[in-house]
Amino acid sequence: MYPTNFCLNSFFYTSLATRGYDQLRMYSKANIFQFQKLIIPINENGHWALGVVDFSSGTIFYFDSIYKENRNFFYVITDYLRRKYYETYGKVMESTWNYCTPQVPQQKNNVDCGVFVCKFAECILSGIPFLFSQSDIILYREKLKNNFLNNPGIWY
Repeated sequence: MYPTNFCLNSFFYTSLATRGYDQLRMYSKANIFQFQKLIIPINENGHWALGVVDFSSGTIFYFDSIYKENRNFFYVITDYLRRKYYETYGKVMESTWNYCTPQVPQQKNNVDCGVFVCKFAECILSGIPFLFSQSDIILYREKLKNNFLNNPGIWY
């Protein structure tokens, strides 16, 4: 069984996609391959989406609340995983990856993508289905705000 999950910060993917692996190779000294899931927040052109590498199933997921497919994400992350694996273990990664862009709840405006990403991550990490819609986002936004205000120490 794999240990817990590991979340990269919001600058990671954009930096990787624009600057390349060699510029970020020491970004994380953690052995990401020991985790069950790698959580990757993505911001491209002002829009938030979420990437998840599920090491236990060999699947890379891309969750987007406006349901656009992002094939470049799969290419960039697969290349990162292969190079990171070689750097970590000194051998070529033999596994292949499945790619999945599942149908997820969709936003009905141009401003809630970040809140949807937070909700996607919460559901994934809690192991619960995506049983929410745009109408639930106002309450979820309030819940996030209250968590930030009432638990400031956990957000560092």
